[in-house]
Amino acid sequence: MNKQLSLIIIVLAWLTLPFLIACSDDERDNEVSLTRVEESTEDLYYDGTLYYRITSTSSLEVAVVKVDRNVVNANIPEFVRIDNTNYRCTSIGAKAFYNSEFLKRVYIPNTVESIGYAAFEACFQASINLPDSLKSIGAWAFWGCFNLKSITIPNSVTVIADGAFSQCGLTSINIPNSVVSIGGHAFKRCANLEDVTIGDSMTSIGEGTFYNCSKLTSVVIGNSTTSIGGHAFQGCSSLTSITIPCSVTNINYEAFRDCKALTSIHCQIEEPSKKHIYNCFEETVYSSASLYVPKGSLDEYKKTQPWSYFKNIVEE
Repeated sequence: MNKQLSLIIIVLAWLTLPFLIACSDDERDNEVSLTRVEESTEDLYYDGTLYYRITSTSSLEVAVVKVDRNVVNANIPEFVRIDNTNYRCTSIGAKAFYNSEFLKRVYIPNTVESIGYAAFEACFQASINLPDSLKSIGAWAFWGCFNLKSITIPNSVTVIADGAFSQCGLTSINIPNSVVSIGGHAFKRCANLEDVTIGDSMTSIGEGTFYNCSKLTSVVIGNSTTSIGGHAFQGCSSLTSITIPCSVTNINYEAFRDCKALTSIHCQIEEPSKKHIYNCFEETVYSSASLYVPKGSLDEYKKTQPWSYFKNIVEE
């Protein structure tokens, strides 16, 4: 009887061992103990792969500031433990993962609120998630991440800074309603980008934002956009149609230069003479594309530059 009981206990222990190991791994991912880098003059702490710096002693926050050069997979924990105190990981610092040429996967937890300047610049192979806690994406944060073919920008993000996703491998992007501004060159030279949807909270599209996105065929601009920067869509040579919402008051020079495939432009601006619309289209487009305008506004469009340059203006 005792032998049978012992056998049962051994079997149960064997069966539950993987579960206990998995739990241990999860706890390690959520909270990691750090050691101080003694030779550092920057008060850095290290977990064996990532380096951290305390950013707030009052709210107990740290930032990831550096990574081992040859790292392949990086898991950023929600919490780290320093001198018997738990700190929350809330940011990824400037150039933290810069030029990590072997990096293939990064896990960012739901405690991180900001990604700093050039944080993942030139991480050519990396695949990265953005957490629901994220509020801001810094300038050039993902520049040159060629393997970054898709990414979901969470509804918590309000700002996408200059050049944030420039020269990435993205094929489509949906900018949520939470984002109010996109910096200049944010998606510049994303050669595989085909579809863009811009949320209704967006107020401005920066200079050169989608410059030379040569495969871009479709753009939906949100109804709160007031300004489209110069060269914003220049070189989008596959773009065939664009809708400009009635909220737009300013389109800067050459915003749609070299968009020679445009065949239809739907402009919903009702009083074009009161807006600041500069010479923003390729010269050949004035002959090859049709301009569709609100009912009752045809005469005003025919008198207002650059709209008056179009050979075919149709009310809709």
